[in-house]
Amino acid sequence: MLQKWNPFVEFEKLYNDVNGVFRSSPLSKKGEADPSETFVPAVDIYEDDDKTELHIEVPGIQKDAIDVKVDNGVLTIKGERKFDKEEKKDKYFRLERSFGMFERSFTLPDYVDAEKIEGKYDSGVLVLSLPKVPKAKPKKIDIKVS
Repeated sequence: MLQKWNPFVEFEKLYNDVNGVFRSSPLSKKGEADPSETFVPAVDIYEDDDKTELHIEVPGIQKDAIDVKVDNGVLTIKGERKFDKEEKKDKYFRLERSFGMFERSFTLPDYVDAEKIEGKYDSGVLVLSLPKVPKAKPKKIDIKVS
């Protein structure tokens, strides 16, 4: 398929990339983590014949700080990674981890049974198992002869 090139799309991408560098600085003026900084956890999605699985990387977040809901066919995962400010005399030379609130939403396909979604949390990875609705089996119709 042939697609028309739009140079303004490239400029917008460059603009967003440059602005992202300045917005994503983990240090505020005081040398502390910026509490307004947010992060987006990485998500891997796997699928087989019976289910779809989401593997969400949320290291450093307690299970109780993660909220998973399904509403009107949309799966939403919310949470918060807090910056533990310690009053030690240690100096921070570099902070690369992001802190703050996050929210990820996924529209569920019709074949997911939302009532049977299960989740487990282990070693900083939240795994959500989204079982598929069993496919309807073909039904044989008997024809009566009169």
